Amino acid sequence: MAAEDPLAEERVIFVLGTYFAAGVAARGHGPADPDGWHSLYDVVLTYDRPLVIESLRTLITRIPLLPGGFIRGDR
Repeated sequence: MAAEDPLAEERVIFVLGTYFAAGVAARGHGPADPDGWHSLYDVVLTYDRPLVIESLRTLITRIPLLPGGFIRGDR
């Protein structure tokens, strides 16, 4: 993801399955350490399946393709 993208500062975890959907998104605030990690985060948790799916679609469109495809070592 491009460094200037607003979502580059967020930490996210999504789980999407047949019977389960969840998403956690966190944005740090306050000073960050040299590695870019913050000591305080604003966090949101959702089990709203349509919201999780739409969030994943948004993220996938912002991830740059790897040379040769999505999977490393793909033949």
